[in-house]
Amino acid sequence: MIALSLFLLAYPLSFKGKVYNIESLAKEEGTFSLTVEDEEVFFNPLKVINLTAIGCTDAQEANVTVASKAPFGEGDFYCFVLGLKSSETPKLLEEGNGLSIEYNGGASNPGKFTFLFQCAKEEGTPALTRDKEYNYFVNWSTKAACGKGGGSDVFGIVFFIILLVAATLYFAIGIPICACGMKKRGKEIIPFIHFWIALPGLFKDGVKCMFSPCCKSKSGYDEVIAKDNI
Repeated sequence: MIALSLFLLAYPLSFKGKVYNIESLAKEEGTFSLTVEDEEVFFNPLKVINLTAIGCTDAQEANVTVASKAPFGEGDFYCFVLGLKSSETPKLLEEGNGLSIEYNGGASNPGKFTFLFQCAKEEGTPALTRDKEYNYFVNWSTKAACGKGGGSDVFGIVFFIILLVAATLYFAIGIPICACGMKKRGKEIIPFIHFWIALPGLFKDGVKCMFSPCCKSKSGYDEVIAKDNI
């Protein structure tokens, strides 16, 4: 179920039948780096960044998407976690011309870090601002925020994953119960094996009866006979 939850938060994002492939903005290697006053901020859209690679060897957090370095003392600096992957919250902009993705940095940073991806015909460059409460905003004009049709495709993939997880749980739980609890052997350890064997015939009968309502079932199940007719 954890794997399913992670998949449902996976990208590309889908809202109201449109897909927003924000992940396409991410770098294959390295990070983006922007400066606000004396603080250098590192990020890579929707990706976990390598803290060691940016010199933050003292940071203890894992799964960090946004971090920063600020001067601390003589020739030294301090690292701040500004965004944790687990806090990732995407939503459509109120104007309907893009979407935002919000993060928080956990207990070490009470502020928020928000990407504002705005739909544009031309690719822009990200711009960083910070308010007095240490909330950060990256304004980014990009084609990826315009969205494309195809939400139904994403829904189909999600439905398939849910079906796959349900089938896995069905057999993972049902087979031990049949084998150990009910002492069944051979093909009988498969839960409701006779139903699954008869299923193709039942499907065939169903299709036939759609065109011929008076058809008689030839499936593997016995007919139920009313007591009055016995």
